[in-house]
Amino acid sequence: MTESSLPVSTTPPIQLGSYKSHMGEMFAFHATTMANTLNTPIIVFTRTGSMAVLLSHYRPSSTIFAFTNEERIKQRLVLYHGVMPIYMQFSNDAEETFSRALKLLVGKGLLKGESM
Repeated sequence: MTESSLPVSTTPPIQLGSYKSHMGEMFAFHATTMANTLNTPIIVFTRTGSMAVLLSHYRPSSTIFAFTNEERIKQRLVLYHGVMPIYMQFSNDAEETFSRALKLLVGKGLLKGESM
């Protein structure tokens, strides 16, 4: 019996979850590489903390500013290397949320003009 003659039901199903995980790891790796090359911090918006945790595993040389709208996620992210979690309510408009985050970082002196 050849592989092509196997019934469809015996072939393993596509693992969509592992694909998403792989994509997240790819994004985290490349974001870390870019931040290290450009010597800039990483800004991430997260509701679950998963992307900030992935970024932390790659140990970027700069700070990971992890904005979250969940107080419990903020408390958990404190434990990860290089992550500075910041609680902030998210807007329905992504650009407004990003603009507010940048203003907050600049206002606290955590981000300089040349880094933006």
